[in-house]
Amino acid sequence: TDEDFKAVEEAVYAFAANLEKVAPRRAADLLFDWSLHCEERHFRKQAAMRGYEESKGIYAVLGDEGRVAQIALNRGNILASLSRFPEALEAYAQAEAVFRSLRDERSLAQISANCGIVFQSLSHFPEALEAYVQAEAVFRRLGDERSLALIALNRGLIFSSLSRFTEALDAYAQADVFYRKLGDEGEVANIALYRGNVFFSLSRFAEALEAYENADAVFRKLGDESRRANVAWSRGNVLSSLSRFPEALEAYAHAEAVYRKVGDEGRRARIVLNRGIVFFSLSRYPEALAAYAQAEAVYRELGNEAELASVAWNRGNVFYALSRFAEALAAYGQADAVYRSLGDEGSVAAIACRPDVQRRGNE
Repeated sequence: TDEDFKAVEEAVYAFAANLEKVAPRRAADLLFDWSLHCEERHFRKQAAMRGYEESKGIYAVLGDEGRVAQIALNRGNILASLSRFPEALEAYAQAEAVFRSLRDERSLAQISANCGIVFQSLSHFPEALEAYVQAEAVFRRLGDERSLALIALNRGLIFSSLSRFTEALDAYAQADVFYRKLGDEGEVANIALYRGNVFFSLSRFAEALEAYENADAVFRKLGDESRRANVAWSRGNVLSSLSRFPEALEAYAHAEAVYRKVGDEGRRARIVLNRGIVFFSLSRYPEALAAYAQAEAVYRELGNEAELASVAWNRGNVFYALSRFAEALAAYGQADAVYRSLGDEGSVAAIACRPDVQRRGNE
């Protein structure tokens, strides 16, 4: 429970405070390990950030630049997972400066890969692909198959976002081979989820639902609530497309509750956006516009241009349905300009051919 976790957390900090007086490095190591535990086992990201900050101060006094840089890298990863992308890039830059002075090739490659993930999240796809190429060369030379698998997976996500579905499935297949070789059941299930998203984009709904069911079974066994939320989100998209709207709203509510708990505003905004699409499908236009406004506020703060385009596209659909054609064309024009700048030919074509098409975000 939250109360039990809080009690343990305070006990750890009390013990560390006493330990620091006689053995500061051991105290710093304790807080660092506690942060890793919070992040990896309990998904308590804010608690992990607190531990990293406390331990960083001690390591700085001890002159341990390598560990301070590692903390900056770990903090960057948490900030990225919370969609706080400018702060994440700043943390990565701090870590990179130290690792470059230490000539730590592996850590520098990891930072390149992680920056690629941030660029990808911001829909800056050329920068993301370039970062992955830089990191991939080092990981291949080092024989780091896990990192190579992650790059292949993320490359697949980019291709999927650009509606290059054949390339996406090929990239997922590459990642799947790596993860099966590594015996990583969770990541194999994650690939099933992403493959299901491609099937969804291709309107192969039965295959998508089957893929989601397979992924959810594994995540349930592993107790991974965050990834189960991702499955619920994707399942909601399929159910909405099948006009099974009450089931879709239920799936979105489940996902949103988890994202709210972990503080992931970016994913929660996508759920709000998709809920707006359901309201649009039910001709509940004021509720749809209100949902789009909520999502837009978050995306504007995060600087996510692709999702702002999605909001504009869907808002255009509402205006079109209300015969407010001038406003609809203006909204479609905003979305079209962004998708052209991102090289998303599939979305550009969809706007041109089907002005009332719904744009849904997938993981």
